[in-house]
Amino acid sequence: MGAFISAHFLIFGQSIVATMQKFITIIALIFFAKAPLLAYQTPQAALDSIQALAQTDVGAAYKKIDSILGHTNIQKEDSSALKVLTRVLQISNETSQLDLSLRISSKYNQLLFNHHLIDRYLYFKTQLATALLFSGQNDSAFAVLNELTIESNNYYNKQEFSTRKYRRLVSNIYDLLGIYYAMQENVPKALFYFTKCDSIAVLMDDLMHQGSYAGKIGNLYQMIRDYPKAISHYEKSIAIAIQFDDVRTAMTTYDNLALAHERLEDYKSSLQALKEGRKYARLAKDSMGVATNLNLTAGCLINLNEFDKAIKTLKKEKAIVRKTPYTELLLSMYSNYEYLYGNMGQYDSMLFYARKMYEIASNENIIVEKRNALLLMAGAYSLLKDYENAYHSIKHYQRLKDSIDEENFSNETAKLQAQYQDAQQKQEIARLNNEAKLTQEKQKRKEQANTFLTTGIVLSTITIILLGLLYRSSQRKKVKIETQHAALEKADREKALLLKELHHRVKNNLQIVSSLLNLQSDATKDAEAQIAFRDGQNRIDAMAMIHKHLYATDDLTSIDISTYINQLVKSIAFSYGFRTNDIELNIAVSNIPLDVDVAIPIGLIINELVSNSFKHAFKNTPKPVLNLQMDIKKEYISILLHDNGDGLPADFDLNTPNSFGLELVQTLVNQLKGHFNHGNNDGAFFEIQISTEKSMAA
Repeated sequence: MGAFISAHFLIFGQSIVATMQKFITIIALIFFAKAPLLAYQTPQAALDSIQALAQTDVGAAYKKIDSILGHTNIQKEDSSALKVLTRVLQISNETSQLDLSLRISSKYNQLLFNHHLIDRYLYFKTQLATALLFSGQNDSAFAVLNELTIESNNYYNKQEFSTRKYRRLVSNIYDLLGIYYAMQENVPKALFYFTKCDSIAVLMDDLMHQGSYAGKIGNLYQMIRDYPKAISHYEKSIAIAIQFDDVRTAMTTYDNLALAHERLEDYKSSLQALKEGRKYARLAKDSMGVATNLNLTAGCLINLNEFDKAIKTLKKEKAIVRKTPYTELLLSMYSNYEYLYGNMGQYDSMLFYARKMYEIASNENIIVEKRNALLLMAGAYSLLKDYENAYHSIKHYQRLKDSIDEENFSNETAKLQAQYQDAQQKQEIARLNNEAKLTQEKQKRKEQANTFLTTGIVLSTITIILLGLLYRSSQRKKVKIETQHAALEKADREKALLLKELHHRVKNNLQIVSSLLNLQSDATKDAEAQIAFRDGQNRIDAMAMIHKHLYATDDLTSIDISTYINQLVKSIAFSYGFRTNDIELNIAVSNIPLDVDVAIPIGLIINELVSNSFKHAFKNTPKPVLNLQMDIKKEYISILLHDNGDGLPADFDLNTPNSFGLELVQTLVNQLKGHFNHGNNDGAFFEIQISTEKSMAA
């Protein structure tokens, strides 16, 4: 889907502000606490006007309600005024005004606690956790949620509030924990908490929240590319939202449903869902929601080659996006323009919009989008046959990627260093405690020691003389050994550093060659040439993957062949368009390291055989199955690949291969002094046996 996919928004719950990489967005949780407050009554008309103002200017509404509460005793204020404040806080979260939300929840959180308005206090604390979570302060949000879990249990045990309110509070806490883990891309834990929320909603007979959690669970399945399950949950969420006239949930869930259909390349179903979603976006009077919907619609139309309709749709989106401050929407729109003109063959316009994306991402310092824009620019330059600028764009992209990798490595190192220092501090405390105990013990035995002092001095003097002689001799040897050892360690470190840098540079250069082959493949229209480019790219990627593994580990001469083969086969499957649900991959590889000189030819052999199966075996196979077994024994290495496809043709002969790939396999097997057999058994199979002489890693 190219640039179009980067334009998509995946939306949780009722909010429409989305991030575009991780499919997680800002959601405001609704929890109305009812405190039994009496006495002073603010005129209802004034409160109604403030609540109406909050829909258009939540900051001004907060100033007014804060002023009212600031001039009264909060314990004597009627619950209506606090409800208006609660609504203002809720809207500030829904509209992503997180600084305002943090200010409100921080100020009133402590005030409500001091006045023992427990249910209000706990609600405002959940809003504080929400604002922290969606402003990127994940660790602080997680700490607040842990406090809330403990406090809610304590107050419930003290019968501070009802069972129903307790269940609603726990559901809100679990909901935020689910979003927290989804942001960390920890789908199993996120699914665990959202499922708990759904169970609570069923227990409370709360159909509306069941619909909300169905949508969130659908988003999780979309994250792991289980699109049929995602679609099922989205449809349930939409049905409930429509039943309750919840136009915002219907709007966002229709967009997510469209995205799932689009990932399955069912563009007509996607367009139908977007049409319905647009209707609810207009009912919600949500211009940003309409713009997001139009963006997704334009992408589908481009994929259907309906370019005139796509241009009209993008013009409608452009009229809305110009009036909003959201950079993500502008980048998504330009991304669609770039994709549109690329498909239309107007490469100058394609390059123009790729540059616009790079300019905006640079101004806003959005590193991920800068990288995306550089790749798009490289593609446009290549199509314009400006290979020099295409190469420079790829190089710039690689530098950005390396800088991000180094920053992540530095952050991880800092975290490990902090853990190490903490452990050192604990050891130091334990050491001091032990010293104190030893001092006391020494004091008790002081009198006993005096009795043997004279004898000890004589014996010590003799011992010191003997030890002195021995020490002088051993010290000379020790200094000599330490000097030699230090020199060897320094030489080893320098060699390891040079070898690691060599692997890093080889990996980078191979990736650049792979990217250029990919760009050249996009530029050519000849189908056979495109296949040849892809085969060459896969071979280069197979070698680059080995150098990537070596760079990432301390062992620079051997490789974990099991991890490497698993990643290699899945990468090849993806390059030929096979998704996880499309094919059954059964990979069994001995978990024994191999010398890199053996691993590279074996990787190329497996690349060719697996590619051969994906190209030829499964054309008429409804449920493809690919089995790969690699046993590493003391005497030999055996490789067996078997598919359930149509099998090898009757005239197939390894001695006269009709493709470069099989000829390469024959050459590599001969180089490794191995044997190569083939045949048919409910599909084709290839069997290779290689002598392990000098093959196993030391």
